[in-house]
Order: sequence, then C-alpha cells, then structure tokens
Amino acid sequence: MYKWFLLILLWAASSSLIASQTIVKMLPGYPGPLPFKLESGYIGVGEDEAVQLFYFFVESEGNPEVDPLIIWLAGGPGCSNLHAFFFEIGPLKIVNGNFIDDVPALQVDPNSWTKLANIIYLDGPTLTGYSYTTTSEAARSSDTLSASQTTEFIRKFVRDHPRFLKNPLYVTGISYSGFYLSSNGSSMFQLYWSALSTHKNPEVFPEPEKLDPSRFDGKGPVPYTFIPFGGGPRMCPGREYARLEILVFMHHLVIKYKWQKVIPNEQIIVNPMPKLAEGLPVRLYPRYA
Repeated sequence: MYKWFLLILLWAASSSLIASQTIVKMLPGYPGPLPFKLESGYIGVGEDEAVQLFYFFVESEGNPEVDPLIIWLAGGPGCSNLHAFFFEIGPLKIVNGNFIDDVPALQVDPNSWTKLANIIYLDGPTLTGYSYTTTSEAARSSDTLSASQTTEFIRKFVRDHPRFLKNPLYVTGISYSGFYLSSNGSSMFQLYWSALSTHKNPEVFPEPEKLDPSRFDGKGPVPYTFIPFGGGPRMCPGREYARLEILVFMHHLVIKYKWQKVIPNEQIIVNPMPKLAEGLPVRLYPRYA
C-alpha cells in the first residue's frame, strides 16, 4: 500500500514539476484539493551526488515564514517515512475500512505537527524507502556517513528554499535515527553558520570559500561584487570583511609566533552553542628570537 501512495505523491494530477521537485495539489483518496502545500523530490548528496535522497515536504499550516523547520528521520534503519506521514505526525491519516474509488480514504489529521511547523520527511540513510544510489559503491553506509549526508541534504534543501533560512531548525526522529542524530552534532553546528553566511550555489560562486581578489575589481555577481567570499541571503558584509582581516591576522600569528594553552584541559560549555569555559587563554612566544 505504501508504494501505491508514493506513486500518488510523485504523479498526482494537477502538479507542477520544477527540476526534481514536484508540487502535489491533489491525492486520490482525499476529496478535493489538499488543504496544505506538499512537495516531493530528490536531492543528491555525497561524491558526484551518487546518493539520491527522497523527501516530501509539507509547509506549515500556521505561519510558514516564522514556524520552525523540522527534519524528521525514521527508524530502522531503513524505514520509509511514509509511515510517519500517514500514521505518526503527518497532515493526513488513512481511514480504516473506507475507500474512495477503490483507494483507501484519507482525512485531515487535526493533531498533525504541520499545524505548527514546516516538516521535511526524509528517507535516509542510503536505500531507505525510495532513496537510491547511482553506483554500487555509494550503497554502503554507516551512522556517521548518514549523519554527514543528512547535513549535506539540509544545506542543499535550504539553498533551494532560501525563504526558510531564518526559521529555527530542528533535526529529530524516532527509534534508531537517534544514533546518527547524535553523531550529527558537530556537522550541524557547521551547517548553522554556513547556511546563513555562504552561498553554495556553484552557478553563482564556483568556489565560495576561496578568496577571489578579482571581486574587489567589480567582477563579482551583483550585489556581492565587493565581498571577498561567497555571499548569501541575509549576509552581513561587515562580517565577511572581518573574516578576511582575521585570516590575515592568523597568517602572521602562525608564521611569526608559537603558542601554548594556559589551561591545557579547559572544559567546553554548551549553552546552546559550544564555547570554552575560560575563552582559551594562550601564551605567545616569538618563533624566531
């Protein structure tokens, strides 16, 4: 039955196709147009994007511009998120024993999480649900690799949906997904900063993290011509210049000085972002006396 509903999601009538994203407006089994915005598609991750992760995304039925963006991961590992969509936290539920045109009847779930949040239902890790790979080598996976691929997926999803950049972001799930959710911590902190400050679209910035001096000659894309690194929505130009100044400072610091930690085993405090308890005090010594 799940495969039948996936075909409904992918090939529903009155849908508009944009790249690998399908906007689904109607579903057999539901009487009328869907009362929420539903999108399904694939995003490639990993080397040569050999891993194609399938997702379906429901915009918040409340205020999608400010409501949280939640990525929901299923358990297993290997369980399709169609179960979460129809039986756990999704906007629709199956009416047992009822059919419309020989299709199981659907009705709105008043307790859906989508009443208050934008939710991405992600089929991960590799080969889960309707995710697939283009090479046999890419079919191998692990908890840490799945965490890395999930982070890459989120970064690319937000890149393609920049209106959600400012929304609070939560990654959660059920059952076994807790294992690779916990291993996703460090990469998620990286995602938190890079998604807001760096434009990863190669058509705009082929190498967004590389300094390109020609940008200061007015050769960069408008309106980021004089920004040294890749720009993005809601980017702070002053912060980008500060990054360049810090790089120059660090260059001289590393070349001309050696340093030693004052507190060798300084603790890290997380509240909510990680920071060193005493601010990492160091002693500097001239490298060449």
